[in-house]
Amino acid sequence: MYHLFWFLHIFGIVLWFGSLVTVGFLLMTMRRKPESEKFHILPSVVRGVTRLSHIGAAFLLIGGIPMLFMIRHTKMAEFWVQYMAGLGIIIVLLSMFMLSAVSKDMVGTADGAMVRRSLRLYGRWLSFILLLTLSILVVVAFKI
Repeated sequence: MYHLFWFLHIFGIVLWFGSLVTVGFLLMTMRRKPESEKFHILPSVVRGVTRLSHIGAAFLLIGGIPMLFMIRHTKMAEFWVQYMAGLGIIIVLLSMFMLSAVSKDMVGTADGAMVRRSLRLYGRWLSFILLLTLSILVVVAFKI
């Protein structure tokens, strides 16, 4: 059973982290596009990536939370397990709620200045979430 949850967890990480990195690259390339093209493409891109990242986050949590209950109690005291579990759940939930809220503001308005402000805010949250996620991946990879 542990292997099934491990597979779901890794599959969720790939979907969730991959979609966040993809939207980061898309937003960087969209900076050079004209405003009219941004407003035409932006809603469908944000909606699609948000949907994919939510599905990935669900798989990540469905696989990861049961795995925490299957870990031996002696291993739970190790730093990397505590760091991964504590910060990982917070980051996944933070990404789901904050990026969804900012993307609704971005897609729901027609004002160009408001969209640019929401786009900058989305980029900042995305950078923050990706940096924290990379810190978790480094700690878990080296089992610090």
